[in-house]
Amino acid sequence: MAWFRHIRRHAAASARMVVLHHAGGTADLCRPTGDPAAHWTAGVPDDVEIWPVELPGRGMRFAEPPADTMAGLAADLSREVLPLADLPLVVMGHSMGTVLAFELARRLEAAGRGPVLAIMSGRQAPHLPAPEGRHLLPRDGLVAEMRRLGGTPPEVFEHAELLDWVLPVLRADYRLLETHRVAPTPPLACPILAIAGLADADATPARLAAWSEVTTGPVDVVQIPGGHFQILDRGLAMQAPLRQAFAAMAGNARLTSCRGSAAR
Repeated sequence: MAWFRHIRRHAAASARMVVLHHAGGTADLCRPTGDPAAHWTAGVPDDVEIWPVELPGRGMRFAEPPADTMAGLAADLSREVLPLADLPLVVMGHSMGTVLAFELARRLEAAGRGPVLAIMSGRQAPHLPAPEGRHLLPRDGLVAEMRRLGGTPPEVFEHAELLDWVLPVLRADYRLLETHRVAPTPPLACPILAIAGLADADATPARLAAWSEVTTGPVDVVQIPGGHFQILDRGLAMQAPLRQAFAAMAGNARLTSCRGSAAR
């Protein structure tokens, strides 16, 4: 399946988690490069499958044109994800991925297959005003934004050819994000874990708490050490909140709290 890479399967899975990467990112977000026990995915129970999404225009899909709109992308993705919802489904997004996760969850709920949990990492609630114009920045300005956020390997900045590959993908993702407007539809029904690094100025506690305005389910706001890319560079700190969220999900005997939302 072209939409998914580095899938972690389980023969007797209790649930599946679909993970959506940040702007300029790839499905490598879910692939441990060092000690697997120190990676953030170690906080996901072993019997929960992980299905990392790779969006068009990067990674193994570099030859495909990037998506034009967030709504269109969410609609296309929902068709790929719906067959996975024969098990309880969790959606997770980091940064830009939270907006896509939100729009995906809306469509899944409309189809009667809403997620039982949404994990929103490193970004404020999608209806709040957000910085704009980054996709219009000149090359130097876009590079400066990459440095500000962190998370980019130093060697990328040292090689012009690497930057020439990364920058168009990042610019396209920023355009996708900055031209999207959240439609006024009913809120989600699932619990949300809103998590960010203590040093992430773009995801303050108040901005994270605003996720409660887009769901009728409970919202747990958690901050951990690190900056915007704490999910990558603070894997151990990320694990405990994930374990707690999955434990709470497993404690729900029905595991279907969001699936009746299409009838609202």
